[in-house]
Amino acid sequence: MAEGITNELMYETLKALRAEFSGFRSDMRDAKARLSFIESYIATMHTDKA
Repeated sequence: MAEGITNELMYETLKALRAEFSGFRSDMRDAKARLSFIESYIATMHTDKA
């Protein structure tokens, strides 16, 4: 192991990464929901014109 890197430092870094990924997953869920709404709206627009 490199000097200066302790188990505590690795643990805290991994905890921070996990928290950031959790936020990223939440943002992705929101983006997917919005995209699904847009896709549904476009599909409705196309069927109304047909």
